[in-house]
Amino acid sequence: MAVLGLGMGVALWTATIPVALAQGNSPAAAVQGSLPQGKTIATASKADLLSALCAAVKKHPGQAPQIARIVAAARPDMARDILRTAFQCLGNGGNGGCKNLGQVLREVIAAVPNDASSLTNLAVELSPDCAGSFPGGRGGGGGNGDEGNFDQGPANQNPAPGTLAGGGGQGNVIAVCHNNRTIFVSPQGAENHLNNHPGDTAGPCQVTPVTNP
Repeated sequence: MAVLGLGMGVALWTATIPVALAQGNSPAAAVQGSLPQGKTIATASKADLLSALCAAVKKHPGQAPQIARIVAAARPDMARDILRTAFQCLGNGGNGGCKNLGQVLREVIAAVPNDASSLTNLAVELSPDCAGSFPGGRGGGGGNGDEGNFDQGPANQNPAPGTLAGGGGQGNVIAVCHNNRTIFVSPQGAENHLNNHPGDTAGPCQVTPVTNP
C-alpha cells in the first residue's frame, strides 16, 4: 500500500508540472517576472513596464505578439510606446522576421482598434522593409517575411490620396524609394525616415525602361 501510495503521489506531481510551467510561461507571466516586486502590468510605471516588455519579448520572441497584446489591452494609452518597444527589442523580428513583426502589429491593433491607423503608420516608420507584412500590405503578412512593400501597382505611381496604397484607408502617406522599392510612410515620419536612411529618396522609385538593341 505504501508503494502504491507513493506511486500515485509521484504520478499526480508529474501531471501537475506541465500546468504549472504553462502558467509560469504565460505571456502575462513573462512580463510580470521582470517588473519590480509588488507591481503589476496595470500598476507599473511606464518606464518599468516598457523595460519588462522589452525583456519579455527578447526572452520569448515567439510569444511577442501575445505579450504585446496583453500589455496593450491593460494599458491602451501606451499602445504606441508598446508597439515601438516590442519592435525595437525584437530587432529583425526574431526567428519570425517580418512575419513576427506583422503579427505583433495585428495583436496590438486587436487590443486597441481605434488606434489602427496611427499604429500602422508607426510600424512602417520603424520597419519599412517589413511593410508588406503589415495590415494592408501584400499578402496580409504571408510569404517569407524577408522584405515587403505595399501593393501599390506600378512603381512610378502614387496611391490615391487618403489611402495606404489603396489598402484600407490608413491615412495620408508619402512615397519613399527605399532599397529600390517604393514604400509609403506617414508625413510625420517621412523626414525622420530619410534622415535615418541616407540612400533613400523622396518619391516613388523610378523604373528605367529596358531598350532592346
